[in-house]
Amino acid sequence: MTDGINHIRFWLIELLLRWEGRVTTSALREAFNICRQQASKDINAYKHRYPANLSYNPRQKCYQPTRAFCASHLQGNVSEYLNWLTHRAYPQSRQAELTPRHAVLAVPERRVSPMIMQALVSAIRQPQRLEVEYN
Repeated sequence: MTDGINHIRFWLIELLLRWEGRVTTSALREAFNICRQQASKDINAYKHRYPANLSYNPRQKCYQPTRAFCASHLQGNVSEYLNWLTHRAYPQSRQAELTPRHAVLAVPERRVSPMIMQALVSAIRQPQRLEVEYN
């Protein structure tokens, strides 16, 4: 795997770990149109390089971030996750260099806790009700 592909796949693994609280081979398969074996190889390559960042949860059949999780490929703000959700926008890559430049207005940065985002994503996935308190 080349460094550019590695970086983008590692970026998505970290993005999902941080903001959704889990990553699966299915998520990588859908995002990159790859087979299950390649998705497993990508996760194992990430795990080999950053062993303290994720652990496998056999009950949920997914990888989850550990308490020691420390992202190496993310900017770390929720806009990065929301852009990916909305546009499937990946970080700068060779492909981005080939496309014409255009102006994009930046959305003001939102301060959102990964714990809150993980709870929201979990509630959406497993139709659950959430109670929200505003201070």
